[in-house]
Amino acid sequence: MAIARPPRTYEGRTSTGKPMPGAEVKVFSPSSGFIGGVMPVVVPASPCVQCDPHGVLRYRLRTDATGHFAAREMEPGSYVVSAVADGYAEQVSNIHEKYMSTGAFWLRPGQERDDIVIRLPRASVLAGRVIDEHDEPVPGSLVQVLQYGPAGAQRKMLLPVTGATTDDRGEYRVFGLLPGRYYLVAGYQPDFDLGAFNVYDLEREFYFGGSSRPGRGWKDFPPLFYYPGSTDPSGAKPVNLEAGQVISNLDISVRPMTK
Repeated sequence: MAIARPPRTYEGRTSTGKPMPGAEVKVFSPSSGFIGGVMPVVVPASPCVQCDPHGVLRYRLRTDATGHFAAREMEPGSYVVSAVADGYAEQVSNIHEKYMSTGAFWLRPGQERDDIVIRLPRASVLAGRVIDEHDEPVPGSLVQVLQYGPAGAQRKMLLPVTGATTDDRGEYRVFGLLPGRYYLVAGYQPDFDLGAFNVYDLEREFYFGGSSRPGRGWKDFPPLFYYPGSTDPSGAKPVNLEAGQVISNLDISVRPMTK
């Protein structure tokens, strides 16, 4: 015997002040912070390539000519919705539900929601070079973009937003950024081999402050240099970015550190 289920629909609209047709909309189940049952570890100067800030992708769709989108026959649960379009920065729905993180909401059995509007700002760009103590370009250096997010501000920590690797001319370009205040950091150590590090050792040192087991930990990673060239976060110079703005010539000076 079949059991009839009422349709569950999530509807919404992307907006920049006018309808946004053809925007890509993604619906996620919010991330628990775990990937495959393992807590991802973001090591200094190394991106967490498997981390998705929004969660597990459930639906992918496009807005129609009026900027509307709809996902039907959805299972009850918690969701986050994001949207992005060419020339615009990805944005999460601005929803505030009690006991939920920003942008997350509950979809209950039989419920329909049509109150979601995502406003897409023009994408912004940060660009520059990483140069060494001789003003020579440093290729293959990872540049991370940091920001005091809600959790970061509470913990008084700069948290990574995104990043890019310098090309053969030592140049980097980070695009698709939202307006805001950002900090830049680059790591540098010739012939640094990330593959030589054991994730277990890093987790052990991070959570327990080390143990009798030999290994290579945080202290062995290449030093980090905050734009324009300080190894101390207090010397980092912020960059204020407006919607659609391109800021270049953000050169980060790095140098080898002696132990």
